[in-house]
Amino acid sequence: MAAIVAPMPGRVVDIKVKVGEAVENGQELCIIEAMKMQMPVMSPQSGVVREIKVAAGQGIKKGDVMMELDLHHPG
Repeated sequence: MAAIVAPMPGRVVDIKVKVGEAVENGQELCIIEAMKMQMPVMSPQSGVVREIKVAAGQGIKKGDVMMELDLHHPG
């Protein structure tokens, strides 16, 4: 399992995935906004979205867990 954490404080603008959805390494998971700049948050590995802990419009702090993924392990 991998926790997807906020890389900076800001606000969640959009969530691009749903619970149970398969995601690929580098796929956009959500978009956060800080200081009028939008930043995509990408998946670190292929896997399946296990839980989404934030909602669009929600304020976040650096290090907040936004999502959890069940990772696909090769082999």
